[in-house]
Amino acid sequence: MADLTCTGAEKDVSVCQSIGWGSHNCGQRDDVGVECPTPVRLVGGTKPSKGRLEVYHSGSWGSVCDDNFDLKDAAVVCRTLGFMTSHPSVYPGGHFGHSTLSSKMVDLNCTGAEKDVSACQSTGWGSHNCGQRDDVGVECQTGVRLVNGPSPSRGRVEIMYRGQWGTICDDRFGQEEAVVVCRMLGYHNS
Repeated sequence: MADLTCTGAEKDVSVCQSIGWGSHNCGQRDDVGVECPTPVRLVGGTKPSKGRLEVYHSGSWGSVCDDNFDLKDAAVVCRTLGFMTSHPSVYPGGHFGHSTLSSKMVDLNCTGAEKDVSACQSTGWGSHNCGQRDDVGVECQTGVRLVNGPSPSRGRVEIMYRGQWGTICDDRFGQEEAVVVCRMLGYHNS
């Protein structure tokens, strides 16, 4: 694809203007790369939707203390990461390993309605009584899961429907659908 032109308001690059596929003067050295910024990440879990919470602040990553961290805070973390906000789980006490990061956020306090963790209140960064064993972990629900595979990123697709897990028939299930499933799980497709 060449000469991609977006306004920035589009939800999908497929609706942006371009000269199309095949008509170009680009070589592999002209391929574009993107890094998508996010102020939070989950580290040390078995899948992208689960792990120790880390927040980007003043040019570096820091962990978050589990003091007063609750389900409202976890819901905003999940929303920030693009996951479902219903039924998150909170894991106190360094459940996903202990951070070696020197910076630590204390007393994150979200109402649950914020679009992004950066809009939440906190005591801030700096002096605290939190040790490495006080790092908080979060698991976000995705509404979809992969089971019985050789790794967390491979397996049979199951979807939450009316409070129960069910499978998807493979009729007409193709690459496009797989991309959406992987995106829901937090895996980045190439």
